[in-house]
Parts: sequence; C-alpha cells; structure tokens
Amino acid sequence: MLKYLLTMAGIIRTAGVAAAVIWPLAAMGSAGAQVLVGGDDNVTPGYGEDGTEGDIFFLRRMTARTQIRALWRRYGAQGNALLMDQAPAAGQAGVTPVSGSAQGPLGNGWTIWSTSEASLLRDRRATVASRGHSLSMTFGVDRQWTPAFNAGVSINAIGARQKTLFNGGHAHSLSLGISPYFQYAFADWLKLDASGGYVYNREKMSRTLPWAATGLHHSNGYMLSAALNASRWAGAWLLSGRAGVIVTRDAWGAYTESDGTFHFKRTDKLTQGVIEATVSYWLDPLMPYAGIAYTRDLASNDPVQNDKDDFTFTAGAAWYGSGALEGLTADFSGAFVVGRKGQRNTTFSLGLRWNF
Repeated sequence: MLKYLLTMAGIIRTAGVAAAVIWPLAAMGSAGAQVLVGGDDNVTPGYGEDGTEGDIFFLRRMTARTQIRALWRRYGAQGNALLMDQAPAAGQAGVTPVSGSAQGPLGNGWTIWSTSEASLLRDRRATVASRGHSLSMTFGVDRQWTPAFNAGVSINAIGARQKTLFNGGHAHSLSLGISPYFQYAFADWLKLDASGGYVYNREKMSRTLPWAATGLHHSNGYMLSAALNASRWAGAWLLSGRAGVIVTRDAWGAYTESDGTFHFKRTDKLTQGVIEATVSYWLDPLMPYAGIAYTRDLASNDPVQNDKDDFTFTAGAAWYGSGALEGLTADFSGAFVVGRKGQRNTTFSLGLRWNF
C-alpha cells in the first residue's frame, strides 16, 4: 500500500509540474485573447437581445470538449497501457498480448481508430435556456514513426439539436473539423500530446419570441491543444494524470434573419485549461477505470458567462483483444459535467482502435 501511495504522489507531483509549465503559457494566451476581444472589429459590441450568441457559446464549449476528448483518448493511458515497461504480463497465454509487445494493442506500426459519442445537453440559465442532444463521430489514423514520435490526422463531425426555450425555438448545428496531431515521448511514463486544425460550424435557427423568424449562419475557425501526460504502473494499478490547454476561435459571418433582424459578424474566443487524474485496474482482458478532470476558462468573450470552471467525472472500461483480434482495443465510458451554473452535459462514448 505504501508503494502505491508513493507512486500516486509521484503522478500528482508530475501533474503539478505539468500544470506549472502549461498554465503560465495559457495565461499569456489568455491575456492576449482578452486584449483582442476589446480591439477586434469583428466582435459585436452588444450581443443580440435574443441571446443566441450566449447559447452558441454553451454549445461550442461542449463541442470543443468532445473534439479534444477524442484526440486525448487516443493517447490516453488506457490505449497504451500494455506497452509501458512495468505493465503486468498477460494473465494466461493467448488471452491478451504480452506487455510491451510491438504486436500488441496500439503497438508499433499503423493505428486506425474511431470514437463515437452521444451527449445530453441542458442549459437552465434564463436568458439562454435550452435542452437537447448531440451526436459525434471521430476517425483517425496515425503511425509510430520513431520509438519516441507518433503522428497522424483525424476528422470529426458533431451534430446537435436543441430546443431554445428562451425564445420558443429550435437550433440545429453542425461542426466539422480536421486535426493533425502528434505525441512525443520524453520517457516511457511522460509524454507530450499536441493537435491543431480547422473547424467549420453551421447553425440553423428558428424562434417564435418575440415573433416568428428563422436564420442560418456559418463560421470558420481553428482549435489548438497541448498537454503533458504521465502514467505509472503500481502492480495491477495504473495511475495517470494530464495537464493541458485548449484554444478555440470561431469567426462567424454577418447574417440577417427572415424578419429582417441583422446580426454583425463576430469572433468567439475560448481558452481553457484542464487538469485530470485517472485510476485504472488490470483485470485481464478488461481494465476498468475512473477519473476526474477540472476545466477552467482562462479567456472567453461569452456574453452571459456566470462562472468559469467545472468538473468532469468519468467511469468506463477498456477491453483488449487476443488471437485474431490481438490488435483490437475497445473502450466504453460515461462522463458527467457538473459545476457550471445551470449547465449540464452527460456523455456516453465508445472507442475502437486497430493496430497493424
């Protein structure tokens, strides 16, 4: 038990060091973003009275979480658990690959993967109250180019439907993204993940308050992320932590609703910091896990933001194939976001990976 506690302390200390490195950099980006909010001509000085911009921000915050979560899952401890130096050996021959085997799940060579997510969304803030759901799919392919360097590219699509209760209407949105990504291993237990790419958003709206109208608008933007992650085996326990930053920018074009209401072009800005910790337990060929993540908005021009942080609680299990399915890993999890006033996001995820 003492050995496990000391190992956990090492992971927490590493996450703290990672946070100390990434947080000041994120704060610098945050300060720059706050200056831009005040000086960018593309930012509408007074958001629309119907509150649609605030509603979009809630959805964008959640879709950004979905897009980055898929990439971070690809390089997470569950996907690479059996490749670490101190990973437990297979419980019996033929059930799971021997730890460290290049032919094991997510070993050397090529990997194709996908992540599917279904989310329930709810915002109870009076000026932007809404409820609905979103469905997302992410596909990726990457290669282990050197023992320390893995890189690839992913594509992502998210569709969401919401009842916008604040104006008696509906909103249908679509987000498409393409993101090159890479991981660099400083050591077997400490790695840097980074990604960045283009994001396109479209939203079609209808409302009945204060009178009936419809509208359609688009945005072009980008998303960047960087994180340090650390993992350690302690017997059958796998302890892992991550500290990172997420930056999104969406430039929305001007548009006019069917009733003649004009909306200026604007740029939505969001910079977030994330710290998370996960504990997994090896039950050959399954590995259940549970985790908690803390997310804080470091910079944002959300017009109705009441608070700046939240917690995400996650629980799930990874399964590792054998025999003809030795390269296959499956991962199912559920996550619940709490902490933001009146905002809720419950998500169920299924991840599949094939190494060859």
